[in-house]
Amino acid sequence: MARMSDGSGRRWPPAELWALSLGIVGFAAGFFGPIALNPDANQGPLLGIFVTGPGGLLGGFVLGALFRALPITNVRRVQALVTANAALLLGTLYLCLPQPAPYGLVIQGTLARCQSLEEVSPEAIPYWQDRIAAASWAKARDGWRGTAETQRNFASDDGASCAKYAAGLPTLFVRYRQSSAVWPPDDLPGLLNLARIERATEQYLTMTN
Repeated sequence: MARMSDGSGRRWPPAELWALSLGIVGFAAGFFGPIALNPDANQGPLLGIFVTGPGGLLGGFVLGALFRALPITNVRRVQALVTANAALLLGTLYLCLPQPAPYGLVIQGTLARCQSLEEVSPEAIPYWQDRIAAASWAKARDGWRGTAETQRNFASDDGASCAKYAAGLPTLFVRYRQSSAVWPPDDLPGLLNLARIERATEQYLTMTN
């Protein structure tokens, strides 16, 4: 039987090499994979630091000891080591891929009431004053009052006049993750505590099928 040895006739590769190679592959794939494939992921490189890196190291010791004990040639052991590294690499990269997530809400409705910004804006200042007073530990952004006081027009498909909106509405779309990065929000819908709504395009309608 053909054998690959280190010169002393021992079985090779040793368990330490299994642990080292799988640990490096697991760490590298778990560290750089989320950065390259899913940069918006919350865990980021922590996958490699706390999961796939240590997991590859421990799993390498176990697999190394197992294959060292099996009555197979050293060539087969090397092939098993390469296969294990490839499987760990591909499996970790697969876990790094972004998962499907809701993009928005497609709705159909009837217009029950229309309010102009002049009617809605005065309600925003007291609302956020109460929120800021309740959250004394959080610093409100500078000039937040001016958002509702200066932006009196809200861009929309049919203009800002209520008279232009019929009772029957087309299919509409509400996009998820519209929140502002500052607090109170610097966008008018967020400051008014409203969801921005838009006409549903063909692209959004096909997502629902």
